[in-house]
Amino acid sequence: MVKKIVFAPRLACLFVVQSLAFAAGSELTQTHILFTPTDIAAAPGQNKIYLTNKHAGCLVEAERNSETKEISLPNPPGNMICANGKVFVTFATPAKGTDAVAIVDPQTFSLTNTTPISMDIRGIIADGQYIYTYDYYRIVAY
Repeated sequence: MVKKIVFAPRLACLFVVQSLAFAAGSELTQTHILFTPTDIAAAPGQNKIYLTNKHAGCLVEAERNSETKEISLPNPPGNMICANGKVFVTFATPAKGTDAVAIVDPQTFSLTNTTPISMDIRGIIADGQYIYTYDYYRIVAY
């Protein structure tokens, strides 16, 4: 079944809609969160979504009809994507011009690796084979 995720940041809660059609009687599942996420991503084939909490410096996992879990990141998170069976989260480092990507295993919800990238990361995307980070002037694939 196709799912669509709708976020209402002012209410600080997340709604998962079971159908693309917003017909009367559509089932809604609501999970309350007490922060405004800076990014949100869904893991394909799983009943989980991931949210970045920049102020607390953590990644939050929200599973349908379940409590949320969180893990601390080395620095406040930026952008995020779920791809190739992993969750990739960008974050700035204290060294100017060097950011990093945290790699999280969604099965265990644990930080498995961090990879430094010599750029000020503005975003992250994937094409099914590679993960790309980009800044103002270039794109890096890895």
